[in-house]
Amino acid sequence: MSSYYFNHAYLINHSQDTAIIPLREIATLSEELRKHSSNLSFSPQIWSTPLQPTGIGLRDFLLKLRNPDEPYVTIRAIVDGGPFYTEVLDPKVIIYPSLANSEQSHPITLLHSCYHEKQDIILSLINENFLTNSSYVLNHPNGRRVVKNLFGLSKLQEYLQEIAPYQAITDVFEAIERLHPKIFISNKAKKKSSRFDFRDKLADVFNAIVALEKLDMPKMIKTLRESQVQNRYYEETGFKISKESPETMNHPVYREQRQADLPNGTTKIFEWHIKIRSTQAIRIYYYINPTNDQICIGHCGEHLGTVSGY
Repeated sequence: MSSYYFNHAYLINHSQDTAIIPLREIATLSEELRKHSSNLSFSPQIWSTPLQPTGIGLRDFLLKLRNPDEPYVTIRAIVDGGPFYTEVLDPKVIIYPSLANSEQSHPITLLHSCYHEKQDIILSLINENFLTNSSYVLNHPNGRRVVKNLFGLSKLQEYLQEIAPYQAITDVFEAIERLHPKIFISNKAKKKSSRFDFRDKLADVFNAIVALEKLDMPKMIKTLRESQVQNRYYEETGFKISKESPETMNHPVYREQRQADLPNGTTKIFEWHIKIRSTQAIRIYYYINPTNDQICIGHCGEHLGTVSGY
């Protein structure tokens, strides 16, 4: 069973008068995870979370309700049942983007715990105002970890769809076309990919392609330097992107390998590509159409030929 670490920062000093709203959301998130044989994992400190204006702890607040309605009963049962993670404070863990100015310790210890317990996902409430990035990079002398931060029910459902088991690359493409209609996958990419063994990397292919839209690649390439675009994509996904060398693009055979048609039938050169490590190197070549900002996939699968041989 998968466990999603819950970030309760939004509850800290929340108004007692409107506490029902985030508590209902927690109950909804928990129910959605149970449908997928997963659960929310809480910090033991959640029960002492102060609510305003009196500073009463969450547990005492719920216990003192004379006629608690169903959401309050539900949240008590959910949190009492756990599971719980242990909050850790490790000064060797460097968080990026930095939380140095955070007024709350919980977001920091939560991310430190993620590093030490090898947790890649945290779940925040929709109106979270402390951990506001969709991902955080945790650097430590012993290694590096990227943690995704999902906000609310819709992002959770989207993520659960992303990690749904795929049986073939056609399942990946069908999911992308259904969930992300702004992404175009060329017939050439579909045909070539059908002959490639992706092994256990189908979910990575889905995430790598969809990240082009999530990060708004069309906007990034217009506003950032190439190196900044590369760093931003890597920080978000853990995958590298690069542009093909001029030597390779000047080679007629290798240049032809990187040609594919756009939806309007015109042929373009796909120079930029995503690199996914595997027993067989996976390459995904993409093109951003400057006329309509559409993301087009021209190749997905085998490592194409290069002048250098790498």
